[in-house]
Amino acid sequence: ISKLFTTTAIMMLYEQGNFRLEDPVAEHIPEFAVNGKSEVTIKQLLTHTSGFTSGIPIHLQPGDREDRIRMVLTHGLLNEPGTTYLYSDLNMITLGALIEHWSGMRQDQFVSRYITEPLGMKDTMYNPPARLKHRIAATEFQANVDRGLVWGEVHDEKAWSMDGVAG
Repeated sequence: ISKLFTTTAIMMLYEQGNFRLEDPVAEHIPEFAVNGKSEVTIKQLLTHTSGFTSGIPIHLQPGDREDRIRMVLTHGLLNEPGTTYLYSDLNMITLGALIEHWSGMRQDQFVSRYITEPLGMKDTMYNPPARLKHRIAATEFQANVDRGLVWGEVHDEKAWSMDGVAG
C-alpha cells in the first residue's frame, strides 16, 4: 500500500502549492534531467507515462539508500515520455524523492505525521517494530537475495534495499 501513501502525500504537497502537475521533475530535482528526462513531468510519473522501464535491480547494486535513489534519478528511459503506459517502480521512487525534497522529511516520517497519525492508523507504518511481528503475515521466501522467509519487513527488494522506505 506504499503507492497509495506516496500518491496521497504527493497530492497533499500539491495542494500546499509546492508544484504544478505539468512541472518537469528536473525543475525540482535538477539531477533528474540527465539521460533524456529533462521534460518528464510529475503528472507523467503519477500516470506511469514517464518513459521509465518497469524497474531496475537497484537492490543488487552496492551502496546505501541515497545511492539507490540517485541510481533511479539518473537512470535513462525506455520510451519517449508521454507515449506509453508502463507501470514502473522508478516512477514511485522518484515521487518519494520529491516528497522528501519538498517536505525535508524522509517519506516514512511524512506519511506518519501527515497521513496515518491524523487518521488514527496506529498500526500502519513502514518498518514495524519487532513487537508487532506476531501480528504480521509472512509474505514470501526470498532465496535470490538470501533473505529467507520475509516476515515483518517489506518484501519488495528495492524498498528493502532502501531501508524499507520507498514509493
